[in-house]
Amino acid sequence: MIQNKDIVIVSTMQYHELPTRKQRIASLLSKSNRVLYIEPPSTYLSVMLHGKNKEQKHEIDSSIDLTIASLPTIFPFGLRSAFIHRRNQSKILKYMKRILETHGFNPDIVWFYLVDYPALASMCPQATVVYDCVDDHSAYPGLRSATFVDALEKELVQSSDLVFATTDALVEKLESYGKNVFLVPNGVEYSLYQSWNGQSPAFLKDIPHPVIGYMGALKEWFDVEFILVLAKAFPDVHIVLAGPSSSAFTAQFSNHPRIHFPGSIPPNEVPSWIGTFDVCLIPFLQNNLTLHISPLKFFEYCAMGKPCVSIPIHQLEQYNHIAYLYHTHEEGIQMVQKALEEKEIQKKETRLQIAKAASWDDKLAFILKQIEEKLLTSKSSP
Repeated sequence: MIQNKDIVIVSTMQYHELPTRKQRIASLLSKSNRVLYIEPPSTYLSVMLHGKNKEQKHEIDSSIDLTIASLPTIFPFGLRSAFIHRRNQSKILKYMKRILETHGFNPDIVWFYLVDYPALASMCPQATVVYDCVDDHSAYPGLRSATFVDALEKELVQSSDLVFATTDALVEKLESYGKNVFLVPNGVEYSLYQSWNGQSPAFLKDIPHPVIGYMGALKEWFDVEFILVLAKAFPDVHIVLAGPSSSAFTAQFSNHPRIHFPGSIPPNEVPSWIGTFDVCLIPFLQNNLTLHISPLKFFEYCAMGKPCVSIPIHQLEQYNHIAYLYHTHEEGIQMVQKALEEKEIQKKETRLQIAKAASWDDKLAFILKQIEEKLLTSKSSP
């Protein structure tokens, strides 16, 4: 186990957003190390249009040594213009130097999820650099150039001592940059889900069944049209979309009486929500980004034995005996009907076994073992 190290995690997510691999790793490492969790920057344009991030803050466990800092606001178009990127990166480097000095951090490990500023890897030449790739960053929409982002990611990969990725497609892409890449798909905190006491959240107690639910971020990759089609096809069904969202997103549903938005759910309460759902969804738009993810929520759904109706994510094809995969909205309606009618107890048991086999404990142990070996090698080098 890695102990008594200073670790900087440069993340793509706010710490208090929906819990993912990034926050879980930060929390685990901070039990026996000092961890500085760096949240991504906003642009001046984003702040002007949407305001500063107001994600609900949940209390941090007092038993861990975790400090959270956010990168400063930067200029837009920095991921398509080399000139603007240089200015943004220079500002971020100065900020990072100041924040490390303020907290007395001398990093032993710099752990990247954000690829946008690879020069951060050279700030601490004595540190072991880890890149844990969980998404195809160049496939994201927005004010970015895929070619520009790929070039930044290539620079980060080539600066890294260890590289991990969540899917075969990501491994193949990153290995083309000349580095060995370890495949480590997402997992689930199985013990947390098995500890649910059977009590439903207060929000759901007055909502009649059947309830079809989704647990996760509600952003531009979400298939709004499919949810509206689903609500029309099943007039007795209520749909709960639980997770952080914007008012612009929820406005697309025109206050539909059977579509509910409870907002962000604290991590320890997620099992009670999924446990109350009758059928769970992964209803994304189908594109190069969404079809190549390692869907954390699938394993969370499995940990509660729940049937999952999902777009045909490549990593889920091996589970089509217990998942309901669809390619079109019409097929999605059919899969939801089958999921609602599911009676086979064996499918639930199989899902539980899949979730148990995907426990974070084993996956994180593998990652940390590779890092420990690299640290030992670096220590013994002249």
